[in-house]
Amino acid sequence: MNSKGYLASAAKALSLSDKEIAHKLGLSVAALRSLDGPVPPSYLRLALAALVAGLDPDSVLKPALAAAYLHKGRKAVDQERPSDVDRRR
Repeated sequence: MNSKGYLASAAKALSLSDKEIAHKLGLSVAALRSLDGPVPPSYLRLALAALVAGLDPDSVLKPALAAAYLHKGRKAVDQERPSDVDRRR
């Protein structure tokens, strides 16, 4: 485990191993560790912060994304019917 990165901080706060965190994020351990450098990508920092805070990103982001699509006059992706997608092609 990297003792200086965000991953180590999250692992300590969650009392989880790198392997368990990787599983929760849907990543391999190698991919997770490769992202955890001196300046990890924002999406990794956000994902680790969400885990530590106990947030489910889907429950937070899906309503926001649906609202953004509706604001632009479009249906959210999960609300589209297959025929809607075919017409756009």
